[in-house]
Amino acid sequence: MPGTAHTDTPRLNQAGDRLRVAPWILDLFGILLITALIRAYVVSQTPIIAKDGMLYVGIARVINHGMWLDLVGDWFLFNPYPALIAWLERCGFSFDFSGQLISGVASSLGVIPLYLWCRRAFDARVAQLAALTYALHPVMLRYSGQVLREGLYWCLMLWAVYAFWLAAQHRQVWRYALAGLVATAATLTRMEGAVLFILGAMWSVSMHSAAAPDLATRGGLLAAWRTYRASLALSAIACAAFPLTIIALNLALIPQGHGWHGCGRWIHFATRITQGQEAAPAATKVPERMQEIVSNERFRAAQQRPHIAEVRDLAKSLPVWNPLGEADLEQLRLQRFLVLADDQRLFLFAGRFLNECWDGLLFPCLLCCGYGLVVGRQTQWVTRRDGPLAILSVILSGMLLYHLSTEYILEPRYMFCLMPFVFPWSGIGAREMYRTFTTWLARRPAWAAWQPSARTLCAVLMVMAVAKLYLGMEDNSKVVQRQLGTRLRHTATGRLKIAGPESLRRVAHYAEADYFIIPRGDEAAARRWLDEQHLDFVIITADERPIVNHEPATGPARYRPWESDHVKLGPIQVYWVNPAIRMLGS
Repeated sequence: MPGTAHTDTPRLNQAGDRLRVAPWILDLFGILLITALIRAYVVSQTPIIAKDGMLYVGIARVINHGMWLDLVGDWFLFNPYPALIAWLERCGFSFDFSGQLISGVASSLGVIPLYLWCRRAFDARVAQLAALTYALHPVMLRYSGQVLREGLYWCLMLWAVYAFWLAAQHRQVWRYALAGLVATAATLTRMEGAVLFILGAMWSVSMHSAAAPDLATRGGLLAAWRTYRASLALSAIACAAFPLTIIALNLALIPQGHGWHGCGRWIHFATRITQGQEAAPAATKVPERMQEIVSNERFRAAQQRPHIAEVRDLAKSLPVWNPLGEADLEQLRLQRFLVLADDQRLFLFAGRFLNECWDGLLFPCLLCCGYGLVVGRQTQWVTRRDGPLAILSVILSGMLLYHLSTEYILEPRYMFCLMPFVFPWSGIGAREMYRTFTTWLARRPAWAAWQPSARTLCAVLMVMAVAKLYLGMEDNSKVVQRQLGTRLRHTATGRLKIAGPESLRRVAHYAEADYFIIPRGDEAAARRWLDEQHLDFVIITADERPIVNHEPATGPARYRPWESDHVKLGPIQVYWVNPAIRMLGS
């Protein structure tokens, strides 16, 4: 019937509209697929563990041996990354692959909140460009495939930013509580995540600052103050998630009677702040089978943290005269440079920080960000949105500078904590640069045919990112360490004890052995230290060769060269300790 046909047609159209997927969802799915595929390739092409990754794997091993409590120190607040590595290892994966899997998967999922947040806070084009920058950034790709906590932190940080943005817009208690929990997880992963609570508070206040003048006009200053107070109260709910989460973890994982149980950790901190005293927790009972492993991990960590003052004094005491009494110009220049660097260390730190920004965020990303800020300052800048992001970046930069001034170390991967401000404005800058470039080409008929499309530029960026990532991915010295450690593990009958320099620590990791770092400085003292250890192998480079090659005039030789047809050692030399002398000790 005509009437029936007339009524059925809209129903069919409505059903088709329900099945139709929004274009932005397909866009996000495509970017997520690109992100995951490239990171899967990176994981497969990253066979060598990072230096910090050995620390996380060591913590995971200790956790799986039932020694979680021994790791609960003053500042170890249940980092989820090594705990997840320990859990995946129990599920049947290796420690190294577990760390890579967590980093790769979390880094891939991090593109979702970045896209969703930029789409809500900026627009769809900025979200697309920022997500593509995240997906194809070569430095982020390199770190996404390693046993590092950065991938997990990026994911949690971006989810926290998106959650705080939604909470500030909707002003619902449960949204603030959820944002606080996600920010707490990010803070437990890396301490920079604590600044996310400040960002949430600033957004909560700034989102309603525009309404405050109207409220002051209609209801007086009291109404405006109530609005600000409500915003701060909601932010306090989010901030309360951090201590409550720590207390809950203490109650769940730490048995009653331990010094950190319940609120014990916060009582300890309060005692240190108010009285300046150390409130030591109750002693942890360590099983005998784990005492040696834990002590070696602590000794190794202590060796990695030299006192900066001692290093500086040692550098300044370099001799500037050779044995003939003549001025050694090289040493004199070095000493003068060290004194000058120490006097102007503030500028030195600032230069190092800018250099790491340049190496981490990369020149194109910073160029697009700067261009976007210059061109879009009148039309794109929104103070309520971008002001807190800029303040967040300033605070994080100050934290990184402080870390550099105290620990004397800063790496490019640390710079991606500035991602919430840099990546969206890089997208704005890239869009404005593309518009300017295409407009310039359109005015020239001879060049109009060469006008590239956005998809072409995306493909070119992808090829360049993978090419830059592939260059330098293989490090022969690290590959040799893995082969050597694996060979020693297969030939050993028990847990080995190996000594060597800090640069060869990966050998012990792949050999699953205890590693002792040879002290630097006096060769005689280092030789006596080696003689006092009950070692199985000593691995050295050319710098430590005189220590091992010195043999006693009488008696059997302590160190015998070890060679293998399966491993090309190159500059590395391996010595096994005479079993008879090793059993007798020194």
